[in-house]
Amino acid sequence: MKNIKMFVVLILILSISFVSCSKKSAIDNEERQSGSEQTLPQHEFAINDYYKIVKHSDDRYTLILYSRDKSIMREEEYPREPYISLLENEIIQITLSVGSPASYVHYFDVKTNRISEEFFNPILAEQGKIIIIEDGQLIVSDIFDRSIVYQKIKRNFSATANPSSAILEAKFIENAKLLIVYLEGDKQSEKLEIIHLRE
Repeated sequence: MKNIKMFVVLILILSISFVSCSKKSAIDNEERQSGSEQTLPQHEFAINDYYKIVKHSDDRYTLILYSRDKSIMREEEYPREPYISLLENEIIQITLSVGSPASYVHYFDVKTNRISEEFFNPILAEQGKIIIIEDGQLIVSDIFDRSIVYQKIKRNFSATANPSSAILEAKFIENAKLLIVYLEGDKQSEKLEIIHLRE
C-alpha cells in the first residue's frame, strides 16, 4: 500500500513537471513567432570590423585600419596600445596617451576612408568639427579638411601647464554657435562666452 502511494506521488510530480515544460516551450514558440525576442539590427555598426591591434614581443603595437571592403587604409606602429572609440557618423577616434592629460588623437571616417591629421589634446570632436588650442588660440576646424571649416578665436586664455586645460567646457549650440567656458588672465577668472562661427 505504501509503495502504491509513493508511485502515485511520483506520477503526479512528473506530470506537473511535464506540463510546466510544455507551457514554457509554448511561450517560447509564441515569442519567436511574434518577433518579441530581441535581435540585433543587421545595419548595426561594428567598430571591430574596421581596425585590428597587434601586440609585438617588444611591447610595441601595430594598428591596422580597414575600409568597408577590407582594404588596408593605414598600418602604423605605436610605442603603447592606442585606445579606439566610436564617434557619431561612423568616425573612429584613435587616441595615444603620452601621460596624463596629454594625448595625440586622429580620426578615421569609415564612410569616406578619410584619415585626419594628428591633433594634440583635442577639446571637442563633434558634428564633423574639432576644437583644439594652438599657439594660444582656440581653433575650430573640420576634422578632415581645414579648407571646409577653419576659424581662429583669440582670447586672453590663462596660461596653464596643459593649454587645453584653460577651456573648462566647449559645446556646439545650434548650427553656427560655440559655447565655451574658460579661464581668463593671470587671475584665472572663469568666463562664459557664446561665439558665432563663420559658416
